[in-house]
Amino acid sequence: ISKNGDNKGTVNKIYVPDYACWDSLGPVLVEHGLEWQKYDLGIDFSPNFSKLHGDIDIILFINFFGICNFKSIASQLRKRFPNIVIILDNVQALHDLKNNGENGSWADWQYFSFRKFLPLPGGAMALNINKQFDTSKVVETKYDEDWKNAAIMRYKFLHSSNVNDYEKKYLPLFKKAKNNLICNSIDISKLSYLLQNYYDLTKFASKRRNNYRYLAEGLNKFRWINACIPELNAEQV
Repeated sequence: ISKNGDNKGTVNKIYVPDYACWDSLGPVLVEHGLEWQKYDLGIDFSPNFSKLHGDIDIILFINFFGICNFKSIASQLRKRFPNIVIILDNVQALHDLKNNGENGSWADWQYFSFRKFLPLPGGAMALNINKQFDTSKVVETKYDEDWKNAAIMRYKFLHSSNVNDYEKKYLPLFKKAKNNLICNSIDISKLSYLLQNYYDLTKFASKRRNNYRYLAEGLNKFRWINACIPELNAEQV
């Protein structure tokens, strides 16, 4: 955001949820010299701002299971802080990439990840409220073939009981492809391009609901554990 001049002024502090992947988030904040403050989350992953003081320059929301209505919260924050920059982490919600991230268009920035769901070379895609990153340039990368082979090997492993295929074949291919990965903010691999433009991303929505249901049902089998939200509503995903 700072590099693209879209932070609407000097950034004093970025507010981030206390429940996050800090192995990934922490180094990024440190690298860019950003001061951050954590905010608490409720059982529905809704932000608790009771401990926050002063102006909010940038805030990060993480769309975990579609339970929290961030759009409504964002609207309230913009009334209090007109210059706030809102970032929506949709890494766990690849299905919301459909229609160029229409569901999250209320955020200044939102980003996604193919690699979180699939063995693909493409990393995160960032969408801006005013402009979309140019991802029209398809690059025939040298790691595409390695990733294809790795994906096939992973599929065979998931549908068989041969663990050796995974450890001896898939992992070496995966690491080889990853080592060949060259990040470029405006390039997209052919594999990622095909998925983005031709695959029905809504399938990931039903998969995520099924995963949530499976987890909740599994937790309920333990007498000492009760799921706070045992079942998602129809609009939650």
